[in-house]
Amino acid sequence: MRLTTLTTPLVALAASAALVLSACGGGGGSDSSQAQAFCDQLAAGTDPFEIFQSMRDDFGDQTEWAAAAKEWAKSTCPDQLASNEVLRNIISNTGGDPDS
Repeated sequence: MRLTTLTTPLVALAASAALVLSACGGGGGSDSSQAQAFCDQLAAGTDPFEIFQSMRDDFGDQTEWAAAAKEWAKSTCPDQLASNEVLRNIISNTGGDPDS
């Protein structure tokens, strides 16, 4: 087996693990790395509710997560905050204002 054949899946696995760790607050990720990981997941087409489910243990409830998600999107991917209807609905349904 060629070395590149083996390393390509390992690189993809490592990148996925890094994204999950930073999105979930593992590995000592900062707020900015959490925001970037969140926005990367949105840009990849991941449903915001699925992102919440994967991070559920790191937050007291969906309202707390929605407030954090709004701030992440506001600072890192404002286009997603303006156009992602699922994200906007989660923020609105938990008492937040996606436009403020």
